[in-house]
Amino acid sequence: MNFHHNYDWQTAYCRSKVANILFARMLQAKMDRANIDGFSVSLHPGAIYSDIGRDFGWMNYIVKRLFFPLILICFKTSWEGAQTTLHTVLESPDNLKKGEYYA
Repeated sequence: MNFHHNYDWQTAYCRSKVANILFARMLQAKMDRANIDGFSVSLHPGAIYSDIGRDFGWMNYIVKRLFFPLILICFKTSWEGAQTTLHTVLESPDNLKKGEYYA
């Protein structure tokens, strides 16, 4: 794919998330065929309020000022967002489904 021509960051982001899910499922299938004991999962921590837009300049400043109350209601903190990852890492493998997507 040529992302330099008509690049859309939202499309690229969505494709990368689908690729993560497909990779986890493919890896699990390969592990199962090779009789490797273990599991692979993919996850989505949710919408996290972070400093990811720090390089967007004035747009980041305006969005933060206009939508800050909405951001506080709709977005998770970093700690809250980490809970999905912690769950998949710390949960007993017997309670997780191999190759699944957790959110």
